[in-house]
Amino acid sequence: MATPDSLSLNARYVHGHARDRFLHALFVRPQAREAVFTLYALEAELAHVHTAVSEEMIAYIRFAWWYEALEALYNRQVRRGQPVIEALALLVEAGHLPQLLLLAIVEDYRYAYPELPASGPQHVDVAVAALLEALSPESITAWRKAGKRIAAHRARYGTKANAWLVLKLWVGL
Repeated sequence: MATPDSLSLNARYVHGHARDRFLHALFVRPQAREAVFTLYALEAELAHVHTAVSEEMIAYIRFAWWYEALEALYNRQVRRGQPVIEALALLVEAGHLPQLLLLAIVEDYRYAYPELPASGPQHVDVAVAALLEALSPESITAWRKAGKRIAAHRARYGTKANAWLVLKLWVGL
């Protein structure tokens, strides 16, 4: 397994902010894994706005920035300096991510503010499934099984027993 130092910036961000999503991405074939980390990093960035910003107008400004930055990708205008945007630009340029999917993710987080959106993770999962269909169709089954195992474990144990979750995922119980 890769050490945290050998992971990309987006993978490290997901590892630090969305551990279940990080584990989930490990079940994707290596050729598509970085793309999945990128989508999960976008989700973590948007969720971070909910926890880091208490002023509603500032939150809406941040969501507007993300929305405009994603729209700009489809016009071949990349805002440099933001690792998630730069990585998404490569996926958009290759034609692997429909614009409506990405914009729907930002809208979910914006409209739900100050709460976390109930449908946000589902839209991210739809985007990941579309991405995997293009990059690594053979990964979809393992990715979906891992997602179900993680969800079932979290429903039963919450955030406790993380070592048990990792064992269950790797052994395939």
